[in-house]
Amino acid sequence: MIPCAAYGIKRHAAPNRVMPRTSLEELALRPLERWTLLTGPAQPSFPPTFMVGPPRAGTTVAGLHALAAFELAYVPNVSKAHKRTALVRCMRALRAQRWEPSYDNAYGKVEGELAPSDGWDVFDRFFEPYTEARAEHAASARGLRRIVAGFERAFDAPFFTKNNANSMRVEALAALFPGALFVHVTRSYPEAAASLLEARSRFGVALGEWWSAAPPQHLTRAFSSEIEQVAFTLRGIDEYLRERLPRVAPGRHLELDYERFCERPAQLLEWLEARYAQLGVGLRRRAAFTPRERFEARRLAPERRAQLERELALALERRA
Repeated sequence: MIPCAAYGIKRHAAPNRVMPRTSLEELALRPLERWTLLTGPAQPSFPPTFMVGPPRAGTTVAGLHALAAFELAYVPNVSKAHKRTALVRCMRALRAQRWEPSYDNAYGKVEGELAPSDGWDVFDRFFEPYTEARAEHAASARGLRRIVAGFERAFDAPFFTKNNANSMRVEALAALFPGALFVHVTRSYPEAAASLLEARSRFGVALGEWWSAAPPQHLTRAFSSEIEQVAFTLRGIDEYLRERLPRVAPGRHLELDYERFCERPAQLLEWLEARYAQLGVGLRRRAAFTPRERFEARRLAPERRAQLERELALALERRA
């Protein structure tokens, strides 16, 4: 991994980061984790799906919708909390219970040991936070293949993850997982900006620091205001993904407009089903859960929306 300090990059703790507890139990489970990885498959049987996009773009709701509709593998909270024994913890938890699908979340966090997480801590074993990972960096992250394959085997289903930080890693992920699918969630900039400004304030993120994800092309840029940094975060990540995904995942990526998704969530499910069907994989629907047919997208008051539109446009124009 390339340390952020090498680029003079300031970063902030990951949202909803769960710090692992190093207990005697944890230490005792680590040999079993290594054995599970070494005796398991070296790579997944199915192409994984990576949902990416700017922070506060709606990736959590869209990701939960896919996981609520289909039987998919993912990184549960218990694995995020114990990144060094992620598979063993997951398999033990699955023997006792299953996740009851829910759309309830707070800044991307869903409550429950087996509830889906962004898997931030697991991915950070292989990728430096807030640093771009290109195709040439895939070689140093080969161990991630076994972990994804392990989750796939534990759930007996293709792997799916929603992680905004993976927006900076699409090249490396595409190199690690040939055939992988990518869903790029976009959102109206005033709506996303209002939500991101709120999150930065709530989590005490200082000007110049990043939260959740950062645009690789603007990592070393100095910002004069919060609205300027938010503007470049949102537009920068979208531009980066629109340039990279057609090149690294041609025909295997979807740009999903969040507001349109809220009006018709089935479009995401239909795309996933169709892409996996082309690969000869039939996704299993959850029998005991009916996914929502519509979501209520957050709508700003007209005055606030107009104000943010002006501020975002000015910020981008000043520093273009």
